[in-house]
Amino acid sequence: MREYVYKYPLSPIADEVRVGMPRGARILHVREQNGVPTLWALVDPMVANGERVFAIRGTGHLVADGLEYLGSAHCGVFVWHVFEVLP
Repeated sequence: MREYVYKYPLSPIADEVRVGMPRGARILHVREQNGVPTLWALVDPMVANGERVFAIRGTGHLVADGLEYLGSAHCGVFVWHVFEVLP
C-alpha cells in the first residue's frame, strides 16, 4: 500500500460538506488555507473513492450528537470548527 497526503478544501462553507476521498483515508489536520477551512488526509489513491460528510460549525453554534471533532480553522474574523458526521 502506498499512502500520500492529499488536501481537501471544505468549500463552499455550509452546515454539511460532502467530500469524495479514497476509502480508509485518515484525517491528519484541519486549518485555514486561502480563506477556506481545509483538511489534509493520508490516502491510498489506488483505493476507490467513498463519500464522507463533514459538518462545519461556528463558535456558539449547536453541535449535535454523532459528530467527531477534527479541528478548527481561523478564517478571517470567523473560527470554523470541523466535525465528521459519523455513520
